[in-house]
Amino acid sequence: MIAAGESHTVALRDDGTVWAWGWNLHGQLGDGMAPFSRSTPVQVNGLSSITAIAPGYDHTAALRDDGTVWAWGLNYTGQLGDGTTIDHRTPVQASSLSGTTAIAAGMWHTIALRNDGTVWMWGDNGYGQLGDGTTTDRHTPVQVLGENGVGFLNLGANSPISTPTPTPTPTPTPTPRPLYNCDVDGNSVVDIRDAVALLDTVVFNKSINDISNEYENYDINNDGFVDIDDLIEMLDTRHFGK
Repeated sequence: MIAAGESHTVALRDDGTVWAWGWNLHGQLGDGMAPFSRSTPVQVNGLSSITAIAPGYDHTAALRDDGTVWAWGLNYTGQLGDGTTIDHRTPVQASSLSGTTAIAAGMWHTIALRNDGTVWMWGDNGYGQLGDGTTTDRHTPVQVLGENGVGFLNLGANSPISTPTPTPTPTPTPTPRPLYNCDVDGNSVVDIRDAVALLDTVVFNKSINDISNEYENYDINNDGFVDIDDLIEMLDTRHFGK
């Protein structure tokens, strides 16, 4: 499993260890060496038996196989869940939380689903994103309320936490450009003669009556074809005085 925060990346190996690399100003790599960034993976200190990872903006959460949640990095809104707002360079356990089956992280808050179907959240709550009926940041997990604040939200045992798949924005259908009558010479074929005639009439403001007798004379170089060479010669001789 691999996931990314704002400027750091986290990987979960099949042996249950966690590795991270990137920006480390707040300790979000978990190697204890903040603020030194890493351009290659380093192992997160003291973690084993991890089953899931969830990086936020500048913090990361991890779920152990015993149902506990651990987090490290930026903590100024309490998103690590340890009851403080102190950044941590190595993992700390989220307080009073057990039986967790899934985790997720927002920018500055963290989410846990317990095996009884209840949802718990902590961290930034400026917009009510913790679902506890307030806009107060929480430094330890609080339970998400039910609909209209009645009771508590219950998703059912072992429900997954997932990020909704965004609805693709449909590709707008281009509006067809209006068709103009480019068959200037009226022979039912739009060809180089029409291009020359259009230049005469549209670009160089020559009256269509002035060129009405010239349609057969566009073979300027007399090679038996009216083609791009004639167009170039026409531009040179007729309009640029060469």
